[in-house]
Amino acid sequence: MIGSSPPNAPPPPVHVFRGHKSPVNTIKFMNDGYFLLSGTTEGEMNIWNVHTKRNAANINIPEGGIVKIHQLDNITIASHSTLGSISIWDVGQERFTLTSQWNPYVVSSTESPSPLWHSNTVPVSKSAIDESDPRMIAVAAGHRDFHYIDLLDIRMRRFVQSYKDSATLGLCLNMAFIRTALVPSSMMLCGAFENGSLQWWDLRVPDKPLPNRSYRDHEEPVLCFDFDSTSCCGVSGGADSRLSVFKFDEEKVSRIQSVDLPTSGISDVKIRGDRRIFVSAGWDHRIRVYSWRKFSPLAILRFHSESVSCVDFPTRPSDGKFLLAAGSKDKRISLWDLFNE
Repeated sequence: MIGSSPPNAPPPPVHVFRGHKSPVNTIKFMNDGYFLLSGTTEGEMNIWNVHTKRNAANINIPEGGIVKIHQLDNITIASHSTLGSISIWDVGQERFTLTSQWNPYVVSSTESPSPLWHSNTVPVSKSAIDESDPRMIAVAAGHRDFHYIDLLDIRMRRFVQSYKDSATLGLCLNMAFIRTALVPSSMMLCGAFENGSLQWWDLRVPDKPLPNRSYRDHEEPVLCFDFDSTSCCGVSGGADSRLSVFKFDEEKVSRIQSVDLPTSGISDVKIRGDRRIFVSAGWDHRIRVYSWRKFSPLAILRFHSESVSCVDFPTRPSDGKFLLAAGSKDKRISLWDLFNE
């Protein structure tokens, strides 16, 4: 039993998923929050039934830790491993059925390198999926002189395009496809970099980032960000003790507000679908909840005993509620029912 909370304190988690054998690295709600997928640092993946609170499936893969899980459709997911392998799974029967696997940075004896191939390239960290066209996945890759974000067609197993900048930005540590209300017909790619900046590319112009769309409000590497396409505002966090809220307008990206934190280290941030709140996952074991409209603090959730590595909300509410899930290095996932009234 998790226990009760004192008056005026945040409620305890409504449930805790246990049983991971290594730290939880990534989580993803699926099918409007009915299932929760998780991946760990040692290659374990789980399907959790949120309604029955049971583990529906478990699998261990040998291709390294799981850095990201993407939903492709109602029964299909893609997992991205630390060794660069991209695997496609059918999870429609509440079990993992591997349908395809591809490591774009390993050339077999029967394959020829793509024209976009980068010599001395190694896969790096996170990836992002284009939700409007889930065949397309963006993957960060490092090189001696440049750092790239590669756009890949995972269905056709081919390189599509590469987006690069000089090594002065450092490694790309996170990324997302973004379409704004300002230019709804144009998709952009945003990357979070080791030098503390966010950079935007027009997908049609791969040679360099958009010159007026560079944004830097962090002294340390940016590890995470999220973006609200309706308001054209976003929030970023990183290895420093700051959350930065920014605005994307017709001319530039500018800071709206900075939130200074008592400790350093934000692993993940997420804006809820109804745009009422956003949350941050902290190295200090805490989950912080803020108003998205006023950017004011609402609650601090203290449950995990080690760093919180990832947070997620379902795309749409289930039974009128947006549950919050948080995964931690303590090998647990907590579920929270917050500000749903």
